[in-house]
Amino acid sequence: MSYNNKIVILGRTGHLGKFLYRKFQTIDRELITLGRNEIRKMLDGGFEDSEFKNCDFVNAAAIVGNDNISAFGKEEVINVNSILPAIIAKICAINNTRLIHISSNSVFDGSSLRYRRTCDEPCSENLYGSSKLTAEKNILSILDPKNSLIIRSPQQYSNDLNNPRNCLMGIYYQCLNKNEIIITRNEMFSIASCRQISNIIFNLFLNNQSGLFHLCEKEEYNWLDIAYKLAKSLSISNKLKIIEGYRNNSIINNTLVPSSNCSLNNEINSIIENL
Repeated sequence: MSYNNKIVILGRTGHLGKFLYRKFQTIDRELITLGRNEIRKMLDGGFEDSEFKNCDFVNAAAIVGNDNISAFGKEEVINVNSILPAIIAKICAINNTRLIHISSNSVFDGSSLRYRRTCDEPCSENLYGSSKLTAEKNILSILDPKNSLIIRSPQQYSNDLNNPRNCLMGIYYQCLNKNEIIITRNEMFSIASCRQISNIIFNLFLNNQSGLFHLCEKEEYNWLDIAYKLAKSLSISNKLKIIEGYRNNSIINNTLVPSSNCSLNNEINSIIENL
């Protein structure tokens, strides 16, 4: 089977992938989704490059989260997060097609910078961050720059509060099920709405944009802010005790500076208000 004049999406069932898939459904090109079996086949060399002639790729596939990383193991994390993007980049290079790759602010996990800009040198010492950084380097070393679009995004949220990749999920269910919440991490971080990220990526794709972009909101947050917002929206602020249990100094945690032409509006208030 030859995938001609199509868009191939990997990671379609993930938190961001669901939004990307719905967005790309709005244009007149057939979408092909590659699940775990197809990804394994690609890693094992089971596809011919010619099968993807004239196919653009959107790669949102990744092994993320401490539980998943422990379950899959180091080798598979590297396979999916680093080697798979390189294989896709080679296919795109051979066929002169485009690759949109979703990276992460975790490429800066080893950095001491307060804010992380696209011009800053990334550095990561943990497995997830280093595997995503390797993927970026692999893509840039293989693919013509005009055909690569790399998106770094921070923690993501949406109205899908049952999704474990939604950064609001944990604190939301604590608000529902506990009388007391102790916030122990004194950190500021950047976040972004899946809907807005997918909208920006879609528009960049339609306008044939290439390069490296940071997609995040201008406003920073901490867990205390989010807990108070959720408690108020759930009308339990007078019943829920929220305690600042900080045992550490303020943590620098991947505060991205949005690319100038891709800054996102704050959506967290509207999502929380409509719970």
